Amino acid sequence: DAIHNGGADVIVKKMDTRGILPYVGISTATNLQFMRCVDNRTINWLIVATKYITDQYYFWKNTPTTREAIRFSVATVFDEQQALENIRVYTLKVERHPTDTGRVNIYIDVEVIGHIERFRIYMGVGVMPGVE
Repeated sequence: DAIHNGGADVIVKKMDTRGILPYVGISTATNLQFMRCVDNRTINWLIVATKYITDQYYFWKNTPTTREAIRFSVATVFDEQQALENIRVYTLKVERHPTDTGRVNIYIDVEVIGHIERFRIYMGVGVMPGVE
């Protein structure tokens, strides 16, 4: 499925002097926010869902009512992903282009939740002055 859709889920197994680390799914992306496959799949799903929605509106009149319907439809998908705790927060604007009457601009900013992959624990051991 990953190859069919033009992607790859590369599994990396590392070994160091402390033992074997768990499998970590890493994509081929170089950007930190797209490096983890699970977060990349969330973003890919949002892109596909947004395209599916916008495809339904081709040749509709570019009116405030239509743009609000587009905004509502896209927001419904993002709200669901937020409720599922796949994304933390998003912003969405759907606007008429100032000079091109046949174009609608959609601005989306999204932050995925992220997934726990590491723990860093600091533990001090010894006498703690002033603590009863």
